[in-house]
Amino acid sequence: MDVSLQVLIGYLLNLLLGLFIVFKERKNIKSTWLWLMILLYLPFVGFILYMFFGLNYRKRKTFDEKMMLDEQEKRLIEHQKKYIALSNSDSLNADQKDLINLCLSTSDSAFTDYNDIKFYFDGKDKFKDLFEDIKNAKEYIYVEYYIFKTDELGRELISLLNQKLKEGVEVRILVDAVGSRSIRKRHFIEFKRLGGEVDSFFPLFFSKFTTRFNYRNHRKIVVIDGKIAYSGGFNVGNEYINNDKKFGFWRDTHFRLEGDIVEEYLRRFNFDYRFATKIKTKGEFYKDHDIKTLSRMQLVTSGPDSMYESIKNVYLKMISTAKTRLWIQSPYFVPDESIFEAVRIAALSGVDVRIMIPDKPDHFFVYWATQSYVGQLLEDGVKVYEYGKGFLHAKQVVKDDDICTVGTANFDIRSFSLNFEANLIFYDKDTNALLSEQFLRDMEESKELTLDRYNQRSRVAKIKESITRLFSPML
Repeated sequence: MDVSLQVLIGYLLNLLLGLFIVFKERKNIKSTWLWLMILLYLPFVGFILYMFFGLNYRKRKTFDEKMMLDEQEKRLIEHQKKYIALSNSDSLNADQKDLINLCLSTSDSAFTDYNDIKFYFDGKDKFKDLFEDIKNAKEYIYVEYYIFKTDELGRELISLLNQKLKEGVEVRILVDAVGSRSIRKRHFIEFKRLGGEVDSFFPLFFSKFTTRFNYRNHRKIVVIDGKIAYSGGFNVGNEYINNDKKFGFWRDTHFRLEGDIVEEYLRRFNFDYRFATKIKTKGEFYKDHDIKTLSRMQLVTSGPDSMYESIKNVYLKMISTAKTRLWIQSPYFVPDESIFEAVRIAALSGVDVRIMIPDKPDHFFVYWATQSYVGQLLEDGVKVYEYGKGFLHAKQVVKDDDICTVGTANFDIRSFSLNFEANLIFYDKDTNALLSEQFLRDMEESKELTLDRYNQRSRVAKIKESITRLFSPML
């Protein structure tokens, strides 16, 4: 075939793909224009990039079955009744009631009241308690992590789970196929021989690579006997217990739960596990707990199988209703336009807006984009702090003194619309005060990024930020 004819065919295919994007993915105008520009200036490379990162039109088809199965087990009516009863409580203010209702409407998030919680800001403390709870398990242990490494910490966990299998405890592990791609199956030989189950979420089969690559399960959940649940930011790996030469101390936020909220984490694990394996687990929630502490919280989840960007909407609601303070911690701050403008408006309205990010990158592209966004916010009066003790991986937001949230979702477009995420919202002043105190302690380990210091960055840094910001819808 003549070379000129090959080029002509290539450009015609490029044109057809461009028209396809315009008509099929026109909801996000900026993203559509970005892909059109890529296809125009990088006609062949752009096509390959789109195949890997831009096939969002397949999302609904890919997750139709999961959405249908999840709907069958939702208890929306029961949740509505519980919310209606609690919404009349004088101890809930208007902002709290509005957010409770938003999460119920968009994520079927049960509002729970009687719970106990313990926070962890150091991975060593978290895994010490987790291992002890696993040792005391009697019926089942369900484990779900984005990253599960078979290094020293991972092998210690597997060894402990092997012992529980010998005792007759049911053990199931679900890991993300991309996040846990370094996992070594040989370390699970004994685990499987004893009856343990380990499965991958959305494995990347070659024929489905382009439709699965973007959608990752970023949740971290452990449920034990329906009595105890763990969730937050820590994965399984040596770096999370500060055994990493590159980052040193790993600053994250995780929590241990007992009470009504445990049922919601069990329900979420069951949905994810059934989607990945087609198997419905048998573990049940222990309803006869004796927790009497009034600690109100709500689990909100989101992902490409959701009709709404539920966690993003939670962030947006908290930002837009903040009156005195809004303190944000996130390793990645690459917001979409609605979140970015809401943060600006809050700061310009006199709200004490503080954003804490790491002072060192684990992903350079995202780090440069983050610098671009926070740099612009400095002009609006937002205070930005770069955490320097180690690597800041915590994802938490504190609003005024009445609402706060901690979980797995970063302040980026990937967490808002592509990843499967899970955040816990707290509606009490004690938790708010505790997380605020931790934020202030983290400030002592941070250096403020002032506007003067930001403006002194090198020309190379400015170019990097400008380029990565252009590609922020893809990050």
